[in-house]
Order: sequence, then structure tokens, then C-alpha cells
Amino acid sequence: MLLSEDEVKAIMRRALPRTKPSQAYLQFAADIEAAVLAKQPIRHAGPDLDDADLLHITRKRQPAAQARFLERMGVPYTRRGDGSLLVGRAAMEKAMGGDQPPAAEPVDAGIRWKVNP
Repeated sequence: MLLSEDEVKAIMRRALPRTKPSQAYLQFAADIEAAVLAKQPIRHAGPDLDDADLLHITRKRQPAAQARFLERMGVPYTRRGDGSLLVGRAAMEKAMGGDQPPAAEPVDAGIRWKVNP
């Protein structure tokens, strides 16, 4: 479903935050505007990867080959009834090294004096 330019502008006005918009929001708005101007369907990134994302990441078309690739990466997946794979976006990002907490700094134990009674 394609939206008209007026519909997109109305949606953006309602969604515009009252504070300074984040970089992610500005990128999202630019993507929507570009899709509308190019008359392409708007793609929304949901909680799990779609078939196009899996094809882009694995470079494999068959679900069995995609499953082998994901197993080697250590990404959990579930097989759907039609044989395709259900992969969580957060699990893939974690496996690819995204959103990792900073490494903890080593604790300096120093000298531990023991007092004998």
C-alpha cells in the first residue's frame, strides 16, 4: 500500500516529537519520504528478520542452507510450518556484535593483609 505525500506529511506531523528528534527518527523520516517519492512500498523493521534480510545476511536462498549458516554463527532460530526460518532481530544483532556492553575493567585487588589473632 502506497501512501500519498499528503498522508505521509500528516503522519509525520502527528509523530513529530516535541523535543529535538533523534538521529534514528530523522533517518526513519528520510527513508519514508524517499520511499513515497520513489513510489515504493514502505518497509518496517519488525522484531524478527524477514526473508529479504535473511537472504542479504546469509547469501543463501534455501532455508536449510540459511539454517546451517545461522548455526555456525550461533544464532537461535525457529523453523516455521512452511519450512522458512524465524530469526529474532535482537538475536542476530547480538551475534553480529551489536549492543555489547563495554568490557569491565579489571579490579585491582592490591595487597590483602591478613591479621592473625
